[in-house]
Amino acid sequence: MIETYSLGWSPEPVAATPIMNAPFITRSMLASSCLLTASASAALAKGRLPLEAVQVIELAGPDYDQLEREDAILAAAGAPARIAVPNTVSLFPETTGTWEHLDDGRMMWRLRVLSPGAAHLNIGFDRLALPSSAEMRIASFDGFDVTETITAETPLAEGQYWSPIIWGDEVIVEFEVDATQRRELERGVSIVSINEGYRGLRDYRDGPFHTSGSCNVDVACSSGDAWSCEIPSVGVYTINGTWTCTGAMVNNTSEDETPYFLTAEHCGVTPNNDQTVVVYWNYENSSCRTPGSAESAMVGDGPLTDTSTGAVLRAFDSNTDFALLELVSSPSESYGVSYAGWSRSASLPTVGAGIHHPNTAEKRISTPASVQHDSDSFYTDIFWEVVWAEGVTQPGSSGSPLFNGEHQIIGQLCCGNSYCNNPNEVDWYGKSFTSTWAKLSPYLDPTNTGQVMIDTLCGSEPCPWDLGGTGSVDQTALMALLALWGEPSASGDFDGSGVVDVIDLLELLEYWGACP
Repeated sequence: MIETYSLGWSPEPVAATPIMNAPFITRSMLASSCLLTASASAALAKGRLPLEAVQVIELAGPDYDQLEREDAILAAAGAPARIAVPNTVSLFPETTGTWEHLDDGRMMWRLRVLSPGAAHLNIGFDRLALPSSAEMRIASFDGFDVTETITAETPLAEGQYWSPIIWGDEVIVEFEVDATQRRELERGVSIVSINEGYRGLRDYRDGPFHTSGSCNVDVACSSGDAWSCEIPSVGVYTINGTWTCTGAMVNNTSEDETPYFLTAEHCGVTPNNDQTVVVYWNYENSSCRTPGSAESAMVGDGPLTDTSTGAVLRAFDSNTDFALLELVSSPSESYGVSYAGWSRSASLPTVGAGIHHPNTAEKRISTPASVQHDSDSFYTDIFWEVVWAEGVTQPGSSGSPLFNGEHQIIGQLCCGNSYCNNPNEVDWYGKSFTSTWAKLSPYLDPTNTGQVMIDTLCGSEPCPWDLGGTGSVDQTALMALLALWGEPSASGDFDGSGVVDVIDLLELLEYWGACP
């Protein structure tokens, strides 16, 4: 049965702001894609209904031409980049979707969501209180893009769950639960948003709103060699599955790896939507593309498998344009995320680097020609003024960190005018660690040590063979690799041959067991 939703939409109001850099983002195929594929094959033997028998909710699909015109206006107004059209819904397993009995005595609920022509979809739950026996996942129709499995033990922000982006114009929402707990699941689940994605990290169209400028520099280039400890601290994130920005994990004086995430206030995270934040880690190209080349302006091969969902807004200030979030749970150790150091010295800093996701494309590194106090006396104590020697920022870079020469964050990107054809224009970074330190100190200096600066706490080395995100190289990783067999997947192509093949299988088996 197909149910058609005629859902209109309108962009959220955009506050009058300076012209600010903002971002856009999406998600690629998850390395754990085989989870649904494998489970689906096994389930057919248990008598699951064919997908054609599952109820479908159909949306109108995005109007790409109209959305692109609107995005040009939003970018000029300094709004965070929009990647999806939000649709408010009210869907419950008790009245929507298809229930069925499985051969093992458990029950399954599924719902298909279709948005013809959409690049990707994501689903928002304002209530996800799962009984002890329940499991939930969301997958693309072909089974190649699958979220992690959510259970009653999964940490959630205020009981809500906002999924990562799933590629394709049709997704399947799936729950399994013991028959005795079906009613408990029905009472505990409510879907409130379906977001139709129309652009993102792997957008197939060209143009200034869909990819990073060619002058930008991959973090895999030599410019990033000295920043290997800081690069993993930077991530790109979504809000409400619709808006996007860049941010960075920051260290605190206790160095206890509390997951504090620094970004820009104008990106729009509030106490009403912080639970919808999804951060993507390690989204970066595997090799250095020559800056200025056509290849550097194209979509790269960065994986989008490493995510953190849900946050709490801890502090913010509109003057220096910062927002400090605390993620609901720490990123998996297998992601290798680091905790960036910072300095609250008011002295003119040595030149360092800006690390960011321009247009929410793969992570890039920009090198300043100069860092000065803002030339406007009114803003001298509020912003750093930056002109670039190599690389620039773009919509998508908002909230990204500016590091001094000692590899410490001194501010986050507020606004600016730089772009590849005009690299000498100025960008501004908020002096949050000096002018508004009183709002940050309860979190970043919890024991009131009075430290003026702190170094980066490096994360563990990423474990590329942990394709299942379990923290070890195990059967889940093997299944994920086999699901990618023959595909040009960056996540499973360990030897860089361009395809997942027997050489990659042998390498995975070589590292079988705990991640090194």
